[in-house]
Amino acid sequence: MSNNLFPNNDPSYGPELRAALSRLTLFVHSFEHSYMELGRIRNKYKHRFMNIRARQKFKRFKKEIRGFNDALRDVIEKSGNMTFDELINFLATTYTAAHGKSPSSFISHARDTIIGARNEVAFEQILTTAGITFNEGTDEDDARGGDVLVENVRIDTKTSWRKTEKAKAHALAHGYNPDRVVWSHINQDDYEGRLTLPAYKLQELAAKVRPDIERAVASVRPGHKLA
Repeated sequence: MSNNLFPNNDPSYGPELRAALSRLTLFVHSFEHSYMELGRIRNKYKHRFMNIRARQKFKRFKKEIRGFNDALRDVIEKSGNMTFDELINFLATTYTAAHGKSPSSFISHARDTIIGARNEVAFEQILTTAGITFNEGTDEDDARGGDVLVENVRIDTKTSWRKTEKAKAHALAHGYNPDRVVWSHINQDDYEGRLTLPAYKLQELAAKVRPDIERAVASVRPGHKLA
């Protein structure tokens, strides 16, 4: 692994982060392949019933992308002072070294996935800061709109106010509970170019998110109060 991105005099680029980055490189090829194949399946079956073989492929590709996403989360949780751009550059260098070609398509897909993983980690850190006990959603929970579970209530988190309102409207139109859709209240500038939120921002966002989580839980379990 190149040391150009990770100066030896910076203690935040220690052995745990380097180990996490090494693990991430193992998923680079399978991620890009699976991402492209999932796109093809979604386009092919957008308005058609997905047969058994297609469903099996879909699940397999989703599992491979989940591996990349989990490795990304590990990097983010151990990132220290590592910046978003440094991670992008690391992945671009890794991809080019392995494939000897432009990583533009891969980097576009990886960038979107990093943003999603970064927000997942940040939202969980916000919940922890707010003193809210939660469980990570499984693939099945995720398919049913459950990014995290609080008091066994599936919470569907969104990264922007616009996406939140759109999801709430969709839930209402189809007879689902819109209160389970919760905005993280995170703006991308809040990260200050890093992969995790600064401590003061976690405190600010925790105060905004907790009432939304309380409302979501109460909408499923009336009268229930969070600990």
